[in-house]
Amino acid sequence: MTANDVRQEPIEVQEYAPAWIVYPVDAGFEVVSSDFGWRAKACNLCSTNHQGIDFIQPKGSTIRAIFYGKVVDVENDGGGLGSFVLIEHGDLGGIETVYAHMIRGSQKVKVGDSVIPGQVLGKVGMTGITTAYHLHFGIYVDGRTIDPEIWLKSHKVKRFDG
Repeated sequence: MTANDVRQEPIEVQEYAPAWIVYPVDAGFEVVSSDFGWRAKACNLCSTNHQGIDFIQPKGSTIRAIFYGKVVDVENDGGGLGSFVLIEHGDLGGIETVYAHMIRGSQKVKVGDSVIPGQVLGKVGMTGITTAYHLHFGIYVDGRTIDPEIWLKSHKVKRFDG
């Protein structure tokens, strides 16, 4: 056998990346309590155009980065999102992910930090405009929100088993 007999195709990022993308919540807690898009008002100040998905969680549950990236914003009082972290993922085509309603001050990262898949970002809280403890998870492409549930499923995201 010669080197010409062995073909090695380069691995495309799109084929490689899904093995490393994880849910922002731990295995067993991937229950979505509020979908992306139009919905009935859950509270007086709640939006009817929901720009993410909500994972119902016990207070203080772990919130994790879904992929490698760089922290571009950390807020303790980000309006309706409450306490949140925003991460830019250059290797995923520059998407940004937001992790919101954290316990105020629970964020474990700061602006400029690099993160890896599964890294702890903070703890589930009830800050901002919300009716229950949960993680609001959003994805932005070129500044526009997209349905995170469809994106996660299309990328064959893995459960994170801590």
